[in-house]
Amino acid sequence: MSENKFFMDTNVFTDIVGGIRGSATDCNLQDSPLGKTSVWEGTSVGEYMNELLKKAYDTTRIYQSESSEALPHSLQVIRDSMIKVDKDASKSLDLKDSNVGGEVV
Repeated sequence: MSENKFFMDTNVFTDIVGGIRGSATDCNLQDSPLGKTSVWEGTSVGEYMNELLKKAYDTTRIYQSESSEALPHSLQVIRDSMIKVDKDASKSLDLKDSNVGGEVV
C-alpha cells in the first residue's frame, strides 16, 4: 500500500549546526598579548598598533559570537523549513497502487 510520505534527511543540518557551534566556541584568542602592549606606549606607532590590536580582538569576538550563535540558528531555521515543506508536500500527494488485477486507490 502506498503512503503519502516523504523523508528528508535533516540530520545533516543538525550535524552541521553542532560542528559549527563547537568549532567556533573552541576558537579563542588569548587576551595575554593585550596586556603586553605597554612596551609600545609613548610612540605614535605603538598607539596606532594598540588600536589595531584592540580592533582585531573585538572583530574576533564578534565573529566568534556570530559563527557560534547566529549561523547555527539560521541553519536550524532552514532545517525546520525543509521539514515543513516535506510535510506539506507529502500531504498533497495523491498516490495510486497498481497491480495486475487492477488499480487500488
